[in-house]
Amino acid sequence: MPTVLSLYWNRLSSTGVFWGILTAFVLGVPLFVYGNYKGIVWISVVASIDIIAITAIFAFLFPRKIPFDVEKAKIDA
Repeated sequence: MPTVLSLYWNRLSSTGVFWGILTAFVLGVPLFVYGNYKGIVWISVVASIDIIAITAIFAFLFPRKIPFDVEKAKIDA
């Protein structure tokens, strides 16, 4: 989800991406592995959806205060 947002949303912050990915990894991946190990398909599906949802929620909870401006970044470089 952060990859898609980075292409289309100029308020995406590194803080939201970092905490979203970290939280999704800590909560979603063990649940996904457990579901696959035990053969419980619905747990694997819920974990996959949770991973996407968690990263999106954190990205929207921590937006940039000032939107990123591509033209200004080109001038500063």
